Amino acid sequence: MAPFSSTSAPKPTPEWHISNLTDFDIRFADAPANEIVIEATKHATHSAQGGKFRKDVSLTAAGPESSAEGQQSFTLKRPFTVGSASKWTEMRIVANGSNKERAIPPFRAFQSKASNTDQRLLVVPNRNMASYLKDIPDSVHLSNILLPGTHDSMAVHGFPFAQCQRQPLLTQLQAGIRVIDVRLAIVNGTTLTCYHGIINQQVLFSDILATLYAWLQSEEGKSECVIMSIKQEDFATNPAALFSQLVHDAIFGSSLDGNLKDKGIKKDTTGGQPLPPHSPTAAATSSSRSMWYLENKVPYLGQARGKIILFSRFGDGT
Repeated sequence: MAPFSSTSAPKPTPEWHISNLTDFDIRFADAPANEIVIEATKHATHSAQGGKFRKDVSLTAAGPESSAEGQQSFTLKRPFTVGSASKWTEMRIVANGSNKERAIPPFRAFQSKASNTDQRLLVVPNRNMASYLKDIPDSVHLSNILLPGTHDSMAVHGFPFAQCQRQPLLTQLQAGIRVIDVRLAIVNGTTLTCYHGIINQQVLFSDILATLYAWLQSEEGKSECVIMSIKQEDFATNPAALFSQLVHDAIFGSSLDGNLKDKGIKKDTTGGQPLPPHSPTAAATSSSRSMWYLENKVPYLGQARGKIILFSRFGDGT
């Protein structure tokens, strides 16, 4: 975090202004003019509390060019902490007064214990997590960026044994997730479908690609990139070469029958049911290749914007 300066030092007027922070000595961090970044401390006068701060915190926030009547008061609810109180824990923010329905706080607040007598409060911007990579220069190597991800990103079915997520893929992307863990199995010999173990997650790989392609070409997603880990979940029952070819086909929009024949792979006809003819979906066309970064090296952010970066966890190495 940037070094903090005293309240006597000049600071540009932020887009949002915080005032009336009860009982705290406020210090401002060095930050862009349109951001709220403050650190505050509070000294406890009642040692009988044993260093525990039981009172909530109130503050007033005003938007740009707002009048005094447009100011909104918020209460920061003291979090219930388990374990070390010195760790930062997020505070729940509640709007006060009659304008609760329009009061969306432009900040997030965190609290920790500095000592038995001092409490720390950190207020940071409530960023637009759907497009946060646009604030990072193109010249930054992707290996120097800490990207949040989800485990088994498409596993929303099978509670309590297989479910890992509650939110669909688009919601995860808009919340800031940039690394997704996709686990696939082959159904009917030609269709890649999301599975977690033996539990069908009822999402086709083609649907995942359609969601990613649309979002990465949207206004909010064009500055972002997504690392996609792909793992074969049915490796014990279907050949790795077939799985690899199906993934390749989905990315490049190639013809399946010719590729399988060239590799000497037979399609699965278990159950005697004829398989549907392969035809790439709208998400997997010849132009879909441009949506991927497939070079065998870590890119710079500028090279990866608007693209999916493949992290392969499948194949037999041939």
